[in-house]
Amino acid sequence: MAMLLRPGNAAANDVADHKTVLAAALRQLPLPLRSKLLIRIDGAAFSHDILDHLTALATSRRRVRWVTGWAIHTTDEEAIARLPEKVWTNALRQDGEVHEITGPDGNRVTYQVAELTGLRDLTGWPAGTRLVVRRVKPSRRDAKKLTAFEKKTGWRYQIVATNIPSHQPAFDVIRLTWRGEVPADLQTLHLRLESPVSLGIEKRAGQRPGRSGRRPDSRPKNGGSKPF
Repeated sequence: MAMLLRPGNAAANDVADHKTVLAAALRQLPLPLRSKLLIRIDGAAFSHDILDHLTALATSRRRVRWVTGWAIHTTDEEAIARLPEKVWTNALRQDGEVHEITGPDGNRVTYQVAELTGLRDLTGWPAGTRLVVRRVKPSRRDAKKLTAFEKKTGWRYQIVATNIPSHQPAFDVIRLTWRGEVPADLQTLHLRLESPVSLGIEKRAGQRPGRSGRRPDSRPKNGGSKPF
């Protein structure tokens, strides 16, 4: 766990602060755990600069995957409107079951997902960036927050961006972001940057701290991997 105390008037999305917290968290990891990273970011930290920074962390000896929230604008809605109805598939929960909730009328409502990447111009974003969109019938509480496009289509939309390759099923990316699931074959580390002040580290099951309880030595050895 890494945290950063900031002044009360600090900007909500300060890139330098995010980099500081991220580096402090990653430096706590033993070197063997640094080779495969998966970093999850919500909208509070999402920016070009952060994604460029994460991309730059990757080396020949370190794979860095990331998943982040994505603010939906008119361009995104235009891309969503071009999606054929047949490409929408049911989103799955962590247990593999269809993701359903009880709607305001008492009926079951199913979340659906689709790949949006090929319909949205991603010029300027890191190479390999993908967009996955999720939709669900809005609740009465959400009705006042819908855009004109959402009111017209009758769906509420959310988008995540990721550099996880397309051979990973779209529902894995959705589960990863909205349900917190991490596909076991993707990484040895899961980082979550949820706010401008904190970043939590979760190590995979079966990995235990050293018997001494001391923080592992994070200094590179023999010209080790690029620092964070």
